Order: sequence, then structure tokens, then C-alpha cells
Amino acid sequence: MRPAALLALFCCSALLLFADRGVIGCNSVNGKRAADGQAGYGIQGDFDLSLPADGLLAAALMTGLMLSAPTAAQLSRHYPSLKLISAGLSLWILGAAGCALAPSFALLLPCRLLVGAACGPFIALAAPLIDDLAPPPKKSLWLALLFVCIPTGFAVGFLFGGLVGTALGWRAAFAIEAAAMVPIAAALLLAAPVELRRSSKPAAPSPSGGHGGGSGPRKALAALLADCKALAASPVCLATLLALSAYNGALGCYAFYGPKAARDIFQLAPQTADLLFGGITVLTGVLGTLCGGLALDAIGPSVHNALLLCTGGVAAGCVLAALGFAYAQRMLHFGPLFAGSEFGMFLMAAPVNAVLLWSVPPELRPFALSAAEFTQHLLGDIPSPPALGWLQGRVNNWRVTMLVCSGLLAVSAALFLVALRCAGPESYREVAVLEEGELADQEQSEQLQPAGVAATSDVEQPLLAGS
Repeated sequence: MRPAALLALFCCSALLLFADRGVIGCNSVNGKRAADGQAGYGIQGDFDLSLPADGLLAAALMTGLMLSAPTAAQLSRHYPSLKLISAGLSLWILGAAGCALAPSFALLLPCRLLVGAACGPFIALAAPLIDDLAPPPKKSLWLALLFVCIPTGFAVGFLFGGLVGTALGWRAAFAIEAAAMVPIAAALLLAAPVELRRSSKPAAPSPSGGHGGGSGPRKALAALLADCKALAASPVCLATLLALSAYNGALGCYAFYGPKAARDIFQLAPQTADLLFGGITVLTGVLGTLCGGLALDAIGPSVHNALLLCTGGVAAGCVLAALGFAYAQRMLHFGPLFAGSEFGMFLMAAPVNAVLLWSVPPELRPFALSAAEFTQHLLGDIPSPPALGWLQGRVNNWRVTMLVCSGLLAVSAALFLVALRCAGPESYREVAVLEEGELADQEQSEQLQPAGVAATSDVEQPLLAGS
């Protein structure tokens, strides 16, 4: 399969995976519990769910994802990555179809857990495969094209769920998204296996080699701990993981509480606040993500330059959001400030993933991405909304509450600055040396050579962790 075709399939997969999150969050699908003589509708209405019970659906998805992404990273050492992704998408189809058919909340909840778990292989392995297969001058752009599908998918999910849920019912929305994924999963399942590039010495090149097919739980745990230790040895990667967690905590609070805050501060109708925040997020998400990838390619695809964009984008987002929530008196003034803030925040989407891919040895890339997925939910968008909700209940002032939320961006920018100070100016992806001293990706070696450097076997690999 041609790299461009694989990128297209991955983009379509990402659109559907993240559209599902928009679908289950939209009013027409999630619905409302019966109250005050008004009939309920959607999932909440059909199953008579309280808000805490309804929140378990989101928690189940995130739990499945947090557990499966590191597992997929470990399995990629023994099995072809593309087959793991296609297997995950096949399970996702079953989970989405199960959501459409679930007769009770007790069966809907494990289906949401399966949907989350099925996303793990894609989250851990898709970006490293694109990093390997993209043309060297366009690696950051290709990564940006993949990550721009995240905010776009959310927006498509909200629109699709609203239209289909209203016209055909909430079950039809899940059934249609499951059917739409079938040809994508089939195409990836039938494609020739694609292996991730590695720099370590595997014990055997076969899919079941390396650590052996019957390694057992103890050996698997030892391998996991070894990967954790190797990841912790990179100060660049470690600081980036912590920065991403603070960033995701702020972004999760903006997404959850932003419309409510704007509604009360600027006296907006609920539907107006939802549309304004949704429109700003989609527009700035697409433009910011693409501009971040293009900017990184333009200034040079190095870890140092990627962290410069991350630090600058998040710091600018922090300042603009704080100004908007603290001083804007009308939505007309707040809108441009918040749009600029979100543009800065989304500017780092491709660069931060480039840092995770390029600041660790090639064989650790899937684990780095899965570790980021785990930590940014565990330390970021899972605890921060309840904590911010508690704060708002105490102070009863949305301006103060959202300023505290903006403070998470300041923490994130500071941690990115720490990572920047640990990183060197070299580009990890320009050259890569195998243990025998031969260049990896030999078919692209001429394109990868810096100007004036002969294509010899004694090219040294840049050090990115500051060691």
C-alpha cells in the first residue's frame, strides 16, 4: 500500500474514532432524563440515567483507552503494527454496533469500554507508522493532517449525531458509524503487514520473536517496566508528558465549562454559547493544527524547534485566554481573544507529537504515545473538570474559575520550557543508524543526508535527551 493511501485510511479512521465521542456527547444522542412532567429522550431518557451514571459512559471509554494503548505498544514488538490497528478497528465496529443494540445500561457500559479499548492500537501505532512512511521534508505536515482529524471528528460527530439522532433515533447514529468503519478496517486488514522501524537489537525478526511467543505475564511486566525506565531516562520526553497533562487538563475544562462560563458571563442563550464555542474550536483546531505542522517543516523538523512552537503556542494561549475571561465585557471582544488562545493551543498538536516520536529511540515511539495518552487523561482531563467544578461551587465566579483554568496553561508552558532547555538543536529524524552502522531506511538515505555530508556508514545519531 502506498504511504499516501495509508495516510488517507488513517485520517478516515481518526475522523470516525473521534466522531464517536462527539456523537455520544451531543444532545440528540445523549439526551435528557424525564423531569417535571417532560418526557425523556436519548440515552439518558431511555435508560433513566442520572448525571453521574451518564458520566460513567465517558469514564468507561477513557478507561479502556488508557489500558489498551500501552498494551498495544507492547504487542507491536511481536506483531505487525498495521494488523494490530486493523484488529482494533474491527473490535471498535463490534463495540459501536453493541452500543446501537444494547437493551440496557448494564450492557451499554461494557460496549463503551470496548470502544475505548479498541482505539488503543490506533492511538499508539498510527503516528509512528506515518512518521516512518512520510516523505522526509513533509513529516510534520503528514502528522498534522492526521491530528487535524481530531477536532474535525468531534465536530462531525456533534453534527452527525444531532441530525441522525433527531431523525432516526440515537441507536441509528451508532449503527451508521459502525457500518462506515467496515471498509476501512477491511482495507487495513487486507494490506501487506508494515513494521515499525527500530534501532534496538531484536532477538529475532519474526512477529512472535523478540521475547518469544510464550513470554508469560512476568516477562511482559518486566518488558513494560523496562520501557517505563527507558522513557523516564529522557528528560525531554518526561517533561513533555507532564506539560501535555497540564495542557489537556486546561483544554478539557475549556471544552466542558467554557460554554457555561460564557453563557453566564455574557448573558448568552445556551444554544448560542454552544454554537460559538463549537465553531471557534473547530475552526481554530483545523487551522492551528495545520499551521503547526507547516511551521515545523518550515523552520526545521527538530525536537528543539518543535518545543519552541509548543512553548510559544501554549504561552500565547494562556495569556489570551486569561485576558478574555478577566477583562472582556462583551462576547464581541471575548470571541477573538479566545479564538487566538485556542489557535495557539492547537498550534502545538503536531509539534508535541513530533517531540514524543523523535525524543526516544524508534522502538519506544508507540510506548511514548501510549504513555502520553495514559498520563494526559489520568493527570489531565479526568481530575481537572471535577476539581474546577468544585472551585466554581465555592467562589461562584466564572471569571475567577476560568482564570485558574488558564493557570494550567502557564504550568504547561513552563514544563515545555524545561523540556526545551534539555533538548539539543539537532534533528533526530535526519539520520538513523542501525547497530551494524548502516543507515536505516536505505531507500531514502540520499534524501535524508544533510547538505555536504557523504552517505557513509559512520554518521552519528544526534542525541536529543540532553545526555
